Amino acid sequence: AKVVGKDLEECLYYLSLAMGSVHEWTRKWRMVINCDPNKTEVICFNTYNTESLPESFSLGDRTIYLTDSSKVLGIVLDKNLNFKEHSKFVYNKLIFRWVCMCRYSNRNWGMHQVVLVRLVKTVMFSSLFYGSIIWMNNSNLKTIHSLWYKISK
Repeated sequence: AKVVGKDLEECLYYLSLAMGSVHEWTRKWRMVINCDPNKTEVICFNTYNTESLPESFSLGDRTIYLTDSSKVLGIVLDKNLNFKEHSKFVYNKLIFRWVCMCRYSNRNWGMHQVVLVRLVKTVMFSSLFYGSIIWMNNSNLKTIHSLWYKISK
């Protein structure tokens, strides 16, 4: 649920109302919400007064914890929406894929260069461009550019 308010107290009030109605609805339909970490979390965007935020929220008899970042559909959202953590995640994923591909080919042996270039583009671009319209900007791409330069050599 998305909660918007003029100040933090108003947001917390509307959040408690939303959590209450979600709890009533799930109880009515005999549904169970998975409140484990990385499944159901609370993240506050554009919050200047972070010390007055509670560490956890209750949904009936379950507890949902406040977090600074959360992965949603493969994209890591952080509280500042600068996507630095997601770009590190993509960088590490690209490094892993490059290391796996280097096991099967080298400059002197392995796949032909044309095949290797096509494979690199296929494997790397799928990770790099997933959700790129949301997270990709110049500040997030500095390390990825250096990796791409190494790969293209």
